[in-house]
Order: sequence, then C-alpha cells, then structure tokens
Amino acid sequence: NSGFSQHDFNGGEGDDIFFQDNDHDRDPYPSLHGSGEVAGGSSDSKHTVWTNDFHIATVANVKSLLEPKGVRFIDKSLSGHCHETDSCAYDLRVLTPENGMTPDSYTRDRFVEAYKDDQQMAKVDVVMCFHPSAMCELFMPLKKRLFVIASTRYELGRESASDWKQWNKNLVQIAKKPGNLVAANNLYDAKYIEHFTGLKPVLLPSWIKMDESDMYTGMSEDILIAPIHTSNAEKIEKKLKSISPRFRSIGDKYSHYTFSQLAENSAIIHIPYQVSIMSLFEQYTMGIPILAPTPAFLWELHEKLDVMNERTWEQIRTGRRPSGSPIAGVKEGRHDPNNDIDRDAFLHWVQYADFYQWPHIVKFNSWKDLRRKLEETDWEVVSDEMLGFVKRAID
Repeated sequence: NSGFSQHDFNGGEGDDIFFQDNDHDRDPYPSLHGSGEVAGGSSDSKHTVWTNDFHIATVANVKSLLEPKGVRFIDKSLSGHCHETDSCAYDLRVLTPENGMTPDSYTRDRFVEAYKDDQQMAKVDVVMCFHPSAMCELFMPLKKRLFVIASTRYELGRESASDWKQWNKNLVQIAKKPGNLVAANNLYDAKYIEHFTGLKPVLLPSWIKMDESDMYTGMSEDILIAPIHTSNAEKIEKKLKSISPRFRSIGDKYSHYTFSQLAENSAIIHIPYQVSIMSLFEQYTMGIPILAPTPAFLWELHEKLDVMNERTWEQIRTGRRPSGSPIAGVKEGRHDPNNDIDRDAFLHWVQYADFYQWPHIVKFNSWKDLRRKLEETDWEVVSDEMLGFVKRAID
C-alpha cells in the first residue's frame, strides 16, 4: 500500500519518464523541486513491463499507479511473500530464489539464452528492477529499456569488491543509454549511488493515496512502538513504557491489524533500524503522527544499543559494524557511508534518511525531551500538516 505517485513518475520538467527517452541533463532530484505532467500517457497505452523482484511491495504499488493507464505487467516474483500478491514466478526460466540474488556467469548466460528469442520477452518494453536493483544487469544483453530503482543499498547481491565494481560499470552504461532510468525511492540511496558511481539518480519517493477509511483518527491514547530490530529491543521498549504508559508495541496490541486500526492510535514512535522503510510511507500518508530520535540521539542509541543495524550489508551479514566500504567512492575525502563506527560519517549520511528529510516528524533529542514532546504536541495539528505535505507531493 505504498508506491510511486503519479507526480513522481514525471521528469520534473514535463518529461514523461515512462514513455519518453530519459533526459540525463535534468534536475536529478525533481520531486524535491516541482511537478510536471503525469506519466503513463493515455488510458489506451499498451506498454508492457517485466519484473522478477525479491520484494513485492514496490512492484505492487507501481502496478496500482500504471495499470489503470493501460500498462501491462509481467510479474514473476522471486519473493517469499509472492503468494500475497499472486505473483509467484512459477514459469520463470533459469532464475530461482536460490540463484537469482547473486547469479554467476553461467546462470546469466543461461538466462539470456532462455529469453533472447522468447515471444513473451519480445513484447516487453521496460524491465524494472527494485530489489535487487542489480537484477537489471541480466537484461542488458536483451536490449530492453531498463529502470533501475533502488529501494535499499544498490549493491545488494553484488557486495564483494569485484562484483560491486563490475555492477558500477554496468550501471554507468545503463545510465548512458537513452530511455533508461537510474533512480532511488529515497534520498539516502540516491546520494549513496552518487557517492560510488558519480551518477545522479532521479528521486522517486514512494507516495501513494491511501483509502479514506484508513486515514488518521487518533481515537486511542496509545502511542505505538514500531518494530525495533535490535537484540536490545526489549530494553528500549521497557524504557519507553517507563516514560509513559501510553506506549504499546504493535505486536503486543495486535496479533494482526488493519491500516484503519493503526490510524486509531495517537502516534507511532520509530527507533530507526534502516534509513527508509515502506511502512513509514504508509504511516505518513495516513497522517499518523511519527516520533523519531534526532540524528545525534540516534547515534547515541546506536552506540549503546546497536539500533540502526540494517543500514549496511556487512552488519546484516556478519553482525559487525563496518569501518568502511570494500570499494572507494568516486571522490576522495568524503565520509564513507559504510563507516558505521565514526560519528561524523554516521551523522553525515543519516541526515539523508527519510526520518530527517520529511517535514512534521516529531523529533526528540533525549528521553527527557521525548517526555516533554508527549506533553506538548498537538497530534491533530501534526497530522493535518503531514497530510498537507503528502497532498502537495501527490498532486
């Protein structure tokens, strides 16, 4: 239920990203500066998009935007949750959930051989790759338009130094070809790609209109605690509940929940484990007030409690906070985004996280400050301001 808005599929200067050649000289972050025409063309357009992602959410929501405009999707999902969207890759050739994330050269060659003369592939106009965005490498020999849209760190599946460097070379080649698109759904990942490639990805935030029945009511005094992905989660939840009995973890309050149930709560607090998550788009778009620590306080919590432990692939794989990246950025002297032990590097990069880019998120710089914010904040006013921002972004 989160996806790309119609506004975000235009090029910022009236360009139509989906149906026209990509203008590489335009503003790389158009959605920060203005809107243009709606992409998708007329309702009788017959363009076909192929995707075989490991994540269902981004694809499902792009479908919700473009299918009403006549765009056809061939979705052969490799996600373990594909049954939820009836998109499982039952007839996908060569690629499997086991070999698709990091395919070796033999698998890549077999994939191209399997589809170079395929009738279904011949009808495909655009291949979209979100998770992993490097999936688009496999389609380069098939001469399709490629939309590389990162929703997390773009080297997913190409984390070794050699694979990552080769992916960078291929990504630059993809970006050079007219009609292709290199983008990210959050500023952090756009800046991250720029750091390692010199490219300036288009920013396509995942805003979408939610159902009216799912919008914020704030009928309950409870403030939900969003999932915390550290082994110290229990300690943090205990601290929050000592600050106010209004705090309740989502898991404690609901075994299963609907969006409308979430919207009944006064607010939701995030202790970020990542820089951008799809549920944040959903909650913000519903107008649920959001609380989050300031970047400096987040660093304190990370140092003590290892809270932001899914920002780097190395920590996800090994459990250790890295001191740097296996490859260098394109310019010397810049903070390494994968240096997770240096405060200055952390603060430089985390400023680009969605929590710190979007207005009207209520930030607290200490536990004492959180208690004060609970007493002073008018949640209805905050919600109205959030909804105003989203309306402008979508319209």
